[in-house]
Amino acid sequence: MDDGTWNFGNTFVFGSLYPGQPTATGLGLLSLSLTTDGPTQLHRKSFEYLEALLPTTRAAASLCWGILGLRAWNRRPDASETWLGESYERSRQRSNPVLQIAFLVLASGERALPVLGVSRFGDGGSGSTTE
Repeated sequence: MDDGTWNFGNTFVFGSLYPGQPTATGLGLLSLSLTTDGPTQLHRKSFEYLEALLPTTRAAASLCWGILGLRAWNRRPDASETWLGESYERSRQRSNPVLQIAFLVLASGERALPVLGVSRFGDGGSGSTTE
């Protein structure tokens, strides 16, 4: 979208702009890190959106893909481990938390990007993640 965010589906729903979502924006940034020479202004808008939204996001999938989308561009938020821990505490209260916990484990792992086939932007495509 023009504001650098992504969503699933249509831009407009029932005549109203459908807002960007952290999950879709994170996945978009992950994908774009594989196909571009460098961040554009639109990428920077996506970074800003996620960096503003993730501190208050505790939904496991949104947090996971948002953090990984930023990490693919060497933009790991300092507080991300705290957010993941808070999301874990919330997720484990659910009757079936397996999928939510899997997202959180993926986002917290140092080898998450190589497992997904994504090299961090600027590492020369080696796939190494030195965080």
